[in-house]
Amino acid sequence: MEPWSRDAPVDLAPTHLPSLLFNNLASSKGLLTYAHDSQVTILEARGSNKRTLQLRTKVLSSTFVDGETLVVCAAGYVEIWQVPSATKARLVKRHSLGDFADDDATQSFCRGSASVGGVICVGCS
Repeated sequence: MEPWSRDAPVDLAPTHLPSLLFNNLASSKGLLTYAHDSQVTILEARGSNKRTLQLRTKVLSSTFVDGETLVVCAAGYVEIWQVPSATKARLVKRHSLGDFADDDATQSFCRGSASVGGVICVGCS
C-alpha cells in the first residue's frame, strides 16, 4: 500500500453526477466507481480512461469485494463483474431475485455486499 501524499488534486471529469445513495463510491487498484440511476461509472484515478456499465434497472450500490471483483446491487437482481481496468470490464454472473415488479413498493432488491473467506455475500430484500 502506497503512503498518502499531498499531490495536486486530479480532475476525473465524470460523465454524470452520482446518485445520493449510501456507500456510492468504491475504489480498488487505482479505479473508482459510482452509481447513478441505471448506470455504474468506472474511472481511473490517475488517467483519463472511463467506462459506463448500463444496467436494466435502478442501481442501489456498487462495491469492490476484492481487487478486481465488482458487485453491482440493483432492483431485481445482482451482477458480478470482473474489472481489471477502466476499459476492460466483463460480466461474470447475473442473478435474478424473481419476477420484475412495475412498482417500487413490491420490487425485490439487493443492497450491500462483502467477501468473506472468498465467498461473496449480498444483502437482499
